[in-house]
Amino acid sequence: MNRAEFDRSLEKLSPTQRKVLKLFLSGTSDNGIKDELGCTDTSNIRKHISNICKKFGLVNDVGEHYC
Repeated sequence: MNRAEFDRSLEKLSPTQRKVLKLFLSGTSDNGIKDELGCTDTSNIRKHISNICKKFGLVNDVGEHYC
């Protein structure tokens, strides 16, 4: 992915997804992100991360569970 593609993908993120991405990339745990956003369930965080991955065109390899 080049810079222009990255920028286009980043523009597609909602403000909440941008915050989740920033916290995730800084090493914040799912629970930490949940608390920061005021969510009640970490499954919401996983859904945000999955949607972020889709917008960047990221997919899991067999046996991986990141996105």
